[in-house]
Amino acid sequence: MKKRTRVLSMALAGLLAISMTACSSGTSGSGGEGGEAASGEVVTIKFSLSHAATEPAVQAANEFAEEMAEKSGGTLKVEVYPDNQLGSERDVIEGLQLHTVEMADPANAVLSNFIDSMNLFELPMLFENKQHVYAVLDDIGMQFADECEAQGFKLLGWFDMGSRHIMTVSKPINSLADIQGLKIRVQESPANMAGMACFGAAPTPMSYNELYTSLESGVLDGAEAAATNYYQKAFWEVAPNWAKVNWFECVNPVLMDLQFYNNLSDEHKQILEECVANMIPRERQLYAESEVYYEELLEEEGINITVPDRQEWQDCCHVAYEEFADRVGGMEAIEAVVNYDYSSYEMPEGIGPDGVPVEGAEAAAPAEDAAAEEAPAEDAAAEEAPAEDAAAEEAAAEEAPAEDAAAEEAPADDAAAEEAPAEEAAEEAPAEEAAE
Repeated sequence: MKKRTRVLSMALAGLLAISMTACSSGTSGSGGEGGEAASGEVVTIKFSLSHAATEPAVQAANEFAEEMAEKSGGTLKVEVYPDNQLGSERDVIEGLQLHTVEMADPANAVLSNFIDSMNLFELPMLFENKQHVYAVLDDIGMQFADECEAQGFKLLGWFDMGSRHIMTVSKPINSLADIQGLKIRVQESPANMAGMACFGAAPTPMSYNELYTSLESGVLDGAEAAATNYYQKAFWEVAPNWAKVNWFECVNPVLMDLQFYNNLSDEHKQILEECVANMIPRERQLYAESEVYYEELLEEEGINITVPDRQEWQDCCHVAYEEFADRVGGMEAIEAVVNYDYSSYEMPEGIGPDGVPVEGAEAAAPAEDAAAEEAPAEDAAAEEAPAEDAAAEEAAAEEAPAEDAAAEEAPADDAAAEEAPAEEAAEEAPAEEAAE
């Protein structure tokens, strides 16, 4: 009996030694929980995005994947998953914490449910122009790194998700007086709702996939969106008045699983940081160009475009600022953003301070539009997806959990109508609203 027990003990000890050796050797995709990845091992990074495959963030992510593979000699493999393929934005954020997803760019509105102080960037009229936005993101925005790490995230940078303006069904917006009492659909973000309310409008959270019909039927007087969504979703057909007031800038943090990052070799960390440093300005360049491109198409459609004086709108924002000050680091944190000196910030190549291509440069058409314009008519028809497929894709993009909606923040990057706590709102908002 004693001999049999000793044999069993020796066998268990052997199995334990093998198990410990396997754990310390590292795994493809994580670098191993016990330390750096072995030399020459292929490390896989799943990069989750909520945007359609043709949008600027995904285009930039694909270029990032190519550069990572090239600079690492194939030992860093980035797999790009657009259209919420790995789950809603809230699911993906939790996936970073659970080490099932390595990289993501969730809407800031959704992430603010995990880090309350990041509601700072959900407040209205913080920025004067794109140069102001990018300068703040690269400085003050990166100061959230410690808070992100406390939640298990490595903050790599910030994507631009567009300047948001106001569309109306029948009444053009020429001044602040024109929006008083109008029911304006906003993302289900407490900060976004507070911002629209301080202008005198009646903020009305609503599911993104109900927006078109609600505008068409008169349930809503208007809504807010970036030019890309306003055009692509054809909201201009039912709300042909477009007030370029730039009331809110939508931004997405680019995150990595902190444990995954820490387990990368020093060489891989250096390559990652170099490639991210190229990806961030590239995404901003692509998005700025896409906004100008779609604004030109809107002008061609003959919609009524107005440019209200922003000063009277900005003068109202102190109400929202005071309401959220305690949650975002005090009034000094808000004032640091509003009064930030961005004069020396260098913009992405070819883009001016206002986000418009500099003289001599043209706004590039988004990938899918460029392809459609160059393809022969019959090819374009052949490539066109069946109506039911397009509808399915749109539904999938807009029916993500509310937190994603909260991401557009209000996708609550957009969503349902309720005033529940941020985290609850996030869970109920459609996913696409983060990028709506």
